[in-house]
Amino acid sequence: MELQKEITKLQNYDTLTNTLNLSGFFLIVSERLKEIKTPALLALIDIRDFTSINKTFGLNVGDFLLKEVADRLNLVFPDGIVARVASDEFAIYKELNSKDKVETELVKFMDKIKSVFEQPIYFGDNILTLTFNAGITVVSSESKNLESIYENISIALAYAKKGVENIIEVFSKDLEEKVKRTSFAKRLIEKAINENLFTLFYQPFFNCKTLKLEGFEALVRIKDKDGTIYTPNVFIDVLENSKFLVEYEKWLLNEIMDKSKKWNIPISFNASSNSFKNQEYINYLSSLDNKISLIMEITERVLMKEPEKTIDILNKIKKTTALKIAVDDFGTEYSSLKYIKDFSIDEIKIDISFTREIVENKKTQALVKTIITLAKDLGMETLAEGVEKQEQLEILRDLGCDYVQGFLLGKPLPEEEAEKLLSRNLLS
Repeated sequence: MELQKEITKLQNYDTLTNTLNLSGFFLIVSERLKEIKTPALLALIDIRDFTSINKTFGLNVGDFLLKEVADRLNLVFPDGIVARVASDEFAIYKELNSKDKVETELVKFMDKIKSVFEQPIYFGDNILTLTFNAGITVVSSESKNLESIYENISIALAYAKKGVENIIEVFSKDLEEKVKRTSFAKRLIEKAINENLFTLFYQPFFNCKTLKLEGFEALVRIKDKDGTIYTPNVFIDVLENSKFLVEYEKWLLNEIMDKSKKWNIPISFNASSNSFKNQEYINYLSSLDNKISLIMEITERVLMKEPEKTIDILNKIKKTTALKIAVDDFGTEYSSLKYIKDFSIDEIKIDISFTREIVENKKTQALVKTIITLAKDLGMETLAEGVEKQEQLEILRDLGCDYVQGFLLGKPLPEEEAEKLLSRNLLS
C-alpha cells in the first residue's frame, strides 16, 4: 500500500520543487472543474532564458532557483494549486469566491505573479534576478475541458514571449486569431523559401508633368502553387522578424538588379527596419553593381528612431553604393527638421493619407505644398503615393511634385505586364 502511494506520488509530483507535475496538475484541476460554481483563473508562467542560467551558473543554482520560485508561488497563492509543468514553467489554478469583480481579481492575480519575480534571489555570493512571461485565462464555471483551457493559456504565453520580459498576456479570441495568423505566416514564409514562391509585382511611377514612365516600385508577394497570391499584409511583419529575412533580402536585391538592368529603368525597394540597422546587410549593399539604378525606401519611423545612428548609416550607404535613398510614409511620424537636413536623402515620398485629402482639405494641400517646397530647397525630389483621381494629379502637378504613383495611372503589375507597360511607353 505504501509502495503504491509512493509510485502515485512520483507519477504526479515534481520531487525537486515538491509541487504537482503536469500529470498531477491535470488530474486534480480536472476534478475541481467538475464542481466549480464560480470563475477561476489559470496561469502558465515561463522563466526567461533559464537554459542560459543553467549554463552560466550550473545546474545546482538552477535547481535552487526553481525551488525558490515554487516556494514563492505557494506563499502568494496559499489557496491556489501550483505545479511545475515543464523544466522552466509553472502553472497556477485559483478559484474565485464569487462571479463578481472578476477583473479586479485578475489584476490582483497578475500583481502577485509579478511580485514573485520582483525580488532578487540570493545564492551564496550570487544575486540573481529572474524574468518571466505568462499567459492567463479566465475559466468560467461552465468550462469543463481542461485541455482546451490549457491550450488557451499556452496561446497567451506564446504571444507574451514574443515581446519583452515580464509581460503577461490574458487570453482572448482576438489574441487567438493573432496567434493563428502569425503561425500561418510562419508556415507560409518557410514554404515560400523552400519552394521559391516569392514573386514581385511592379507598381509604376510617372513624371508628374509629362506622365512619362520613370520607374517601378518592387512589391513582394507570395504566389502559392495553386495560384493563390498573398500580399505583404499577410506575412511581412513576421518575415521581418524571422530567420529567413537575410535570405529573402538577398533574393529581392538579385531580382530587382536583374530587372533594372534588363529594363534599363530605376526600381525602388523597401528595406526592413531590422535590415537597415544590420551591419552585415549594409556591407552587402556595397557589393551591388553601381551601374544599376536602384532606390532604397526607408520609412520615416525607422529614420527617426535613432537619428544620429541613421545619419552614419546613410552616409556609409551613399559612400559605398550608388543607391538613391527615399523616405517612405513621410509626414506620418514625428520628424525633426534638424535631422531631415542632415540625412543623405534623395527623395521624399508623400504619404497616401495626404493625397487622399488634398482635393477637399485646404490645410492638407498647404502641408503638401510645404513638403514639396522643403524638399526642393534641400535638393530632394518628391513622389506622391496613392493618386487615384484626376483632381489629385492636377493639384500635385500645380504644386510642383516630381513624380506620382497610384491606381489612376498604374496598379502593381506582375513581371510580364510590367514589361508590356514599359514597351508601350518606349513606343509612345
